[in-house]
Amino acid sequence: MTSPVVKGDNYEREVKKMFEANGYQCIRAARSHGEYDVIAYKRDRVYKKICFMVMIQCKMKAHSNKSREVK
Repeated sequence: MTSPVVKGDNYEREVKKMFEANGYQCIRAARSHGEYDVIAYKRDRVYKKICFMVMIQCKMKAHSNKSREVK
């Protein structure tokens, strides 16, 4: 059985990989209790300055197995 800490760490790594695959450079604050778990940013190709930054708080939610009724 996987602990909640390990699940959270894996989820943060998954989010980081997703942003890196889309051209972002990422910083992951491992086991942080702060506001952000991953900071992703892109640099301008010409001026090499940061032109876009995303600060991400990763949260895991328990999923319900109840099926929803369609009316």
